[in-house]
Amino acid sequence: MKTKLDNLWLGFIFGLIVPIISVCGFFFLFIDNMTIREFFTRVVVIRLISQLISVCIIPNLLLFFVFIWTNRLLSARGVLMATLFSGVIMLITKFII
Repeated sequence: MKTKLDNLWLGFIFGLIVPIISVCGFFFLFIDNMTIREFFTRVVVIRLISQLISVCIIPNLLLFFVFIWTNRLLSARGVLMATLFSGVIMLITKFII
């Protein structure tokens, strides 16, 4: 039975949004004395952008398993696609930037 939330593109969009929310959550929980612009500038200058991306991809694992457990396999495939896309971006930033 096809459910409303079982869509490849919906999973891909969720897989891209969850790491962005993770970055914002990380910023608001642990950083209190700088603006978000200063935070990202410092992350780029210190060359920690690839580590930040890799840490913020981890919540996609939970989203992936939620889609698997609720039998929304196309959405889980979309989350996996977004995670691989983010992983490629992480590798590019690690070795090129």
